[in-house]
Amino acid sequence: MDDRSSVSSAPMKAATEPKPSWGALLVSVLGSIGVMALLGCPAGTNLGVVRTVADLRATIGTGTIGDATNPPTVVTLQGHSTPGDGGGGLFSWDSGTTADDGGTLIHPTGGSGSWRRLYDGPVNVRWFGAKGDGSTPDQVAINAAVNAAAPSGDGLNVFFPTGTYRLTSTIRADRDGLTLTGGPDAVLLVDPPPPGNLESYPEALLVAQNGGATTTHRVVIEGLTFQVKGGSDNTGGSAGVIQLNNCADCVVRHVRVVRDPSVNVLPAGVDGIVMAAGSIGGLIQGCTVDGMAKVGIYLPPNVVGSPNTSYTRIDTSEVRNMNGTIGAVGIGIGAEHVVVSNCQAHDNLGSGLLIQTIGLTPPRAPGDIQIIGGHYDANHVHGIDVNTAYSAIPNNIQVNDVNTSYNWQNGIVVENATNVVISGPTVAYNRGAGMVIGSSGASRVQVINPTVFDNGSSAAHLGIGISSRADSITIAGGRLYDDLAVPAQLYGIQLIPDSGRAPTNIRILDVDCDGANSILQNALVVTAPNGAEAASGFYRIQHAGNPEDAAPFSAPVGSQYVNTTSGVLWVRVPDTNFPWEQVVTQ
Repeated sequence: MDDRSSVSSAPMKAATEPKPSWGALLVSVLGSIGVMALLGCPAGTNLGVVRTVADLRATIGTGTIGDATNPPTVVTLQGHSTPGDGGGGLFSWDSGTTADDGGTLIHPTGGSGSWRRLYDGPVNVRWFGAKGDGSTPDQVAINAAVNAAAPSGDGLNVFFPTGTYRLTSTIRADRDGLTLTGGPDAVLLVDPPPPGNLESYPEALLVAQNGGATTTHRVVIEGLTFQVKGGSDNTGGSAGVIQLNNCADCVVRHVRVVRDPSVNVLPAGVDGIVMAAGSIGGLIQGCTVDGMAKVGIYLPPNVVGSPNTSYTRIDTSEVRNMNGTIGAVGIGIGAEHVVVSNCQAHDNLGSGLLIQTIGLTPPRAPGDIQIIGGHYDANHVHGIDVNTAYSAIPNNIQVNDVNTSYNWQNGIVVENATNVVISGPTVAYNRGAGMVIGSSGASRVQVINPTVFDNGSSAAHLGIGISSRADSITIAGGRLYDDLAVPAQLYGIQLIPDSGRAPTNIRILDVDCDGANSILQNALVVTAPNGAEAASGFYRIQHAGNPEDAAPFSAPVGSQYVNTTSGVLWVRVPDTNFPWEQVVTQ
């Protein structure tokens, strides 16, 4: 994997209410005389008080900041719409501008200058009239705050104090270096019109400069909760509640995207967090997505011929309860150079994690994917699924130390992919098989040191199934067993027939199926009824009993079998009558 995938994952400190502006602090500590002195104003300049922005627009000041001979008027604003609503602050007259952004610059009617807010640190959305009362639409005020943010510290910073900010249309965050930070219990209530009245791909928060043609750099969204009441019913594209298109080095951190309690099922096209359209170097960290319709966290590919979505890390995030009619997947990956680390995806109607080629023209396969740790449990399809219905095949995939348990179908499925390594998984209590490999033609798949037990309670009854379409499959080490009072996992490794084919280049090495309570005796490598044994490959088996007890044990010619009771070594030979030959030691 390219080292760009190693994005910093330092924990974020909890957001708190910004400190009062330096101007307000000076007023409280020094009084108006001290403030005016620091501004270059002679003693005695009037310090007025106005109630609202409307009153401020009706007030014309005089003077210029820093001009001792013509000092500026300084006023205290008590609130944006009403005193005490969080929109107040200290303003000074600036005769050098007539700009008005609604929160930091207020231009009075007929005036030759504007009132300039005295502050440092982030801009506050309440300065621009956001109410945060859960009923008033606040997106206009929030967009005004985003557009007005001036460089502060290491970027453009916008703060959301505690409150519920209703959104009936999209927030546009198309500015390089923009940071949106939520304080304690800062909630964005996503409440768009019914889907028929929406644009094709509506989002609550969208980054897409010039329709996504221009790259946006270093956008950070942190500490906010998006509480979702509606969204898109267009299932043909990605419509994330948070949608980042063509973004470089952007971060979504400690964000919650949750279905509103008043809604049972969202419109079918609603995704949670999406990085798409060639986004590169992204980080999704410590996030929770709960109850969206389509995909919780989604990294779709970009069209062939354009830079692909790549070098993204999803870290310590949880996705649960996806319940739409299309997909309903926890984490979906169609991009390249992706790391998913220590995440949880559970109780989704689809699979927990899906790596899949989707139907672009031409299709573009996901590749160079690492799944490290995490739990993919109790999903209604598979825990982890790798597949494609197209000619572009997922490739170069590593799955390390994951847990897939209690899924309604199989724990891990590699339907069609190449160059896959699955190392150290724990796969247990799935209703179908523990693992299924090659049902659509996978090749060069290695499964190393798996622990697979007590699967198959509803179907399959096997630990690991290898389809006859598969090629170059290795199962090495690990343990497969069943210790249930009523056995479920009746077979350890089974070759699954498909159209009379025989799997090729199958290697099974030192897999332990001899657990003390195991009922997998004589079921280490079983050819399913009407199936063909492996056409080529090599087995190195250690198991109780001899390979010719009852029906001869099937294996490629040259394979080795050690009777763990007697220590005798047997070798598979090309003899149909006596296929196993005991090796006599001197």
